[in-house]
Amino acid sequence: MSNYFAQPYFQTTFWKNKFFQDSDFFKLPFFDGLTTPAVPNPVIPTKPTGIQVQGVTQTELELSWAPSAHANRYNVAISPAVTGYPKDVSVPNDSVTGLTAGQSYTIKIKACSPDGCSAVTSKSATTAS
Repeated sequence: MSNYFAQPYFQTTFWKNKFFQDSDFFKLPFFDGLTTPAVPNPVIPTKPTGIQVQGVTQTELELSWAPSAHANRYNVAISPAVTGYPKDVSVPNDSVTGLTAGQSYTIKIKACSPDGCSAVTSKSATTAS
């Protein structure tokens, strides 16, 4: 036995029937007050600005930047690769250790929230030789 609801008659004629469209079924009290829940707009943080590199030695450096609106964490990546990176930090600063003397590094930082991450901000730094 085939499924009656899958038949072309039910899929076209029945649903387009003037009686069905004018039915009081959807006017019953059960449907009063039913609404579609509002979906909040995602809030993506602004990209970090003002990256400062300080305290540069042969093997470490200190990073700081301006806090980003709506960020609850920052993703810090360094290349060439440094052990422990990329990593997330909850405050707008980081202390990077384990670097090589006289090496040039590119630091990339993005601000993140539960809704997503900002664009990347980059800064170059070279350790002391």
